[in-house]
Amino acid sequence: MNPGKVQAMHTSHAKEQTENNTTSWIGCYPGNKKEISKGQTFLANSGGSLEGIEVLPTFVNQPAEVLLTIHDYDADTRKWGEQLGSAKVSISQSDCGKWIRFNIPNLQLSKGKFYGFKLASHNSFIGVAEAVGSAKNPPLSEGREWKFEDNGDTDSFRYMSLAFKIAVKAA
Repeated sequence: MNPGKVQAMHTSHAKEQTENNTTSWIGCYPGNKKEISKGQTFLANSGGSLEGIEVLPTFVNQPAEVLLTIHDYDADTRKWGEQLGSAKVSISQSDCGKWIRFNIPNLQLSKGKFYGFKLASHNSFIGVAEAVGSAKNPPLSEGREWKFEDNGDTDSFRYMSLAFKIAVKAA
């Protein structure tokens, strides 16, 4: 590093999937006390300091906080690992159709490693953009969309993916 000079920071996408042809739901379904969280796993295309994770809300029934947590993920065993970081964002109906960024500072992503993020809302019902493909043509070849129920049940889908953008900062 050369003292006295500012080094340029370059942002690249560790992964993104921006196709959107349907909606995935998180939070509490109206008239039902069951709470649903969603998750997405991905393989990082590049490494560096995580700049942010963005998702695209399509429906918000009332202003709410959305919690995003990021985890290590083992793709071979389909097991979620330890939580690496988290962020909360407040959203409202006016945020529908706009990319919402979750900032998680001081987290390093490694190129070629799998990660997963989970989205939860305890006080609202929220739609998040997703893409549905087929077993032969999934929207994201190296990742799965996950469903987590408050009773501990989980399920994953190779042919579905949340719409998301993950940006890393490399020096």
